[in-house]
Amino acid sequence: MNATDISYLRNLFFEASNSKEKTEYMLKVLSVANDKSVPIVKGYTAMSYMLLAKHGFNFFSRYNNFITGRELLESAISQDRNNLELRFLRLTVQLNVPSILNYSGDIEGDKKLIMANFRHIQDPDLRNKINNFFIKKNLPLN
Repeated sequence: MNATDISYLRNLFFEASNSKEKTEYMLKVLSVANDKSVPIVKGYTAMSYMLLAKHGFNFFSRYNNFITGRELLESAISQDRNNLELRFLRLTVQLNVPSILNYSGDIEGDKKLIMANFRHIQDPDLRNKINNFFIKKNLPLN
Protein backbone atom coordinates (compact mmCIF):
# COMPACT_ATOMS: atom_id res chain seq x y z
CA MET A 1 0.00 0.00 0.00
CA ASN A 2 1.45 3.36 -0.92
CA ALA A 3 1.06 6.73 0.77
CA THR A 4 -1.68 7.79 -1.64
CA ASP A 5 -3.81 4.85 -0.52
CA ILE A 6 -3.20 5.66 3.13
CA SER A 7 -4.11 9.27 2.50
CA TYR A 8 -7.31 8.09 0.78
CA LEU A 9 -8.22 5.90 3.77
CA ARG A 10 -7.42 8.72 6.18
CA ASN A 11 -9.65 11.17 4.32
CA LEU A 12 -12.40 8.59 3.98
CA PHE A 13 -12.27 8.01 7.73
CA PHE A 14 -12.63 11.70 8.51
CA GLU A 15 -15.54 11.97 6.06
CA ALA A 16 -17.16 8.86 7.53
CA SER A 17 -16.99 10.16 11.08
CA ASN A 18 -20.19 12.13 10.45
CA SER A 19 -21.94 9.89 7.93
CA LYS A 20 -23.36 6.40 8.26
CA GLU A 21 -23.37 6.04 4.46
CA LYS A 22 -19.68 6.96 4.20
CA THR A 23 -18.93 4.57 7.07
CA GLU A 24 -20.63 1.72 5.24
CA TYR A 25 -18.73 2.64 2.07
CA MET A 26 -15.45 2.72 4.02
CA LEU A 27 -16.14 -0.74 5.42
CA LYS A 28 -16.90 -1.99 1.91
CA VAL A 29 -13.63 -0.52 0.59
CA LEU A 30 -11.76 -2.20 3.44
CA SER A 31 -13.59 -5.53 3.18
CA VAL A 32 -10.49 -7.04 1.59
CA ALA A 33 -8.50 -6.42 4.78
CA ASN A 34 -7.80 -9.40 6.99
CA ASP A 35 -5.33 -10.53 9.64
CA LYS A 36 -2.54 -10.50 7.06
CA SER A 37 -3.19 -6.86 6.08
CA VAL A 38 -0.59 -4.25 6.87
CA PRO A 39 -1.25 -2.73 10.30
CA ILE A 40 -2.42 0.67 9.00
CA VAL A 41 -5.09 -0.96 6.81
CA LYS A 42 -6.17 -3.08 9.76
CA GLY A 43 -6.29 0.11 11.84
CA TYR A 44 -8.60 1.86 9.41
CA THR A 45 -10.75 -1.27 9.18
CA ALA A 46 -11.01 -1.11 12.97
CA MET A 47 -12.04 2.52 12.77
CA SER A 48 -14.81 1.69 10.30
CA TYR A 49 -16.26 -0.71 12.87
CA MET A 50 -15.94 1.94 15.57
CA LEU A 51 -17.84 4.36 13.35
CA LEU A 52 -20.53 1.74 12.70
CA ALA A 53 -20.93 1.56 16.46
CA LYS A 54 -21.25 5.34 16.59
CA HIS A 55 -23.86 5.48 13.84
CA GLY A 56 -25.87 2.41 14.86
CA PHE A 57 -29.23 2.30 16.62
CA ASN A 58 -29.35 -1.19 18.13
CA PHE A 59 -27.38 -1.40 21.39
CA PHE A 60 -26.14 -4.94 20.80
CA SER A 61 -24.92 -4.31 17.26
CA ARG A 62 -23.31 -1.04 18.38
CA TYR A 63 -21.50 -2.84 21.19
CA ASN A 64 -20.42 -5.75 18.96
CA ASN A 65 -19.10 -3.34 16.32
CA PHE A 66 -17.19 -1.45 19.00
CA ILE A 67 -15.63 -4.65 20.35
CA THR A 68 -14.70 -5.81 16.83
CA GLY A 69 -13.12 -2.43 16.13
CA ARG A 70 -11.26 -2.35 19.43
CA GLU A 71 -9.82 -5.84 18.91
CA LEU A 72 -8.71 -5.03 15.35
CA LEU A 73 -7.14 -1.75 16.43
CA GLU A 74 -5.26 -3.35 19.30
CA SER A 75 -4.08 -6.11 16.96
CA ALA A 76 -2.81 -3.53 14.46
CA ILE A 77 -0.98 -1.61 17.19
CA SER A 78 0.58 -4.80 18.54
CA GLN A 79 2.00 -5.39 15.04
CA ASP A 80 3.44 -1.85 14.80
CA ARG A 81 3.74 -0.33 18.31
CA ASN A 82 5.45 2.87 17.18
CA ASN A 83 3.13 3.74 14.30
CA LEU A 84 2.02 7.28 15.14
CA GLU A 85 -1.03 7.11 12.91
CA LEU A 86 -2.34 3.99 14.62
CA ARG A 87 -1.68 5.50 18.02
CA PHE A 88 -3.44 8.68 16.90
CA LEU A 89 -6.46 6.64 15.79
CA ARG A 90 -6.61 4.93 19.18
CA LEU A 91 -6.27 8.27 20.94
CA THR A 92 -9.20 9.71 18.97
CA VAL A 93 -11.35 6.79 20.04
CA GLN A 94 -10.28 6.75 23.66
CA LEU A 95 -10.90 10.47 24.09
CA ASN A 96 -14.39 10.18 22.59
CA VAL A 97 -15.97 6.91 23.77
CA PRO A 98 -18.21 6.78 26.83
CA SER A 99 -16.36 5.79 29.99
CA ILE A 100 -18.69 2.81 30.46
CA LEU A 101 -16.85 1.10 27.59
CA ASN A 102 -13.67 1.12 29.70
CA TYR A 103 -11.37 1.98 26.82
CA SER A 104 -9.13 4.75 28.04
CA GLY A 105 -6.03 3.05 29.40
CA ASP A 106 -3.63 4.20 26.70
CA ILE A 107 -4.45 7.90 26.46
CA GLU A 108 -1.34 9.16 28.21
CA GLY A 109 1.04 6.79 26.45
CA ASP A 110 -0.39 7.62 23.04
CA LYS A 111 -0.27 11.38 23.72
CA LYS A 112 3.36 11.13 24.85
CA LEU A 113 4.42 9.15 21.79
CA ILE A 114 2.64 11.53 19.43
CA MET A 115 3.99 14.66 21.14
CA ALA A 116 7.53 13.30 21.21
CA ASN A 117 7.49 12.45 17.51
CA PHE A 118 5.15 15.04 16.02
CA ARG A 119 7.94 17.15 14.54
CA HIS A 120 9.27 14.10 12.68
CA ILE A 121 6.03 13.36 10.80
CA GLN A 122 6.80 13.67 7.09
CA ASP A 123 3.21 13.41 5.80
CA PRO A 124 1.74 16.95 5.82
CA ASP A 125 -1.85 15.67 5.75
CA LEU A 126 -1.30 13.49 8.83
CA ARG A 127 0.53 16.33 10.59
CA ASN A 128 -2.37 18.65 9.89
CA LYS A 129 -5.01 16.19 11.08
CA ILE A 130 -3.13 15.46 14.31
CA ASN A 131 -2.49 19.15 14.91
CA ASN A 132 -6.16 20.04 14.33
CA PHE A 133 -7.33 17.25 16.63
CA PHE A 134 -4.99 18.37 19.41
CA ILE A 135 -6.18 21.96 19.02
CA LYS A 136 -9.82 20.89 19.06
CA LYS A 137 -9.27 18.83 22.22
CA ASN A 138 -7.18 21.64 23.76
CA LEU A 139 -4.14 19.37 24.12
CA PRO A 140 -0.58 20.70 23.88
CA LEU A 141 1.69 19.28 21.19
CA ASN A 142 4.95 20.29 22.86
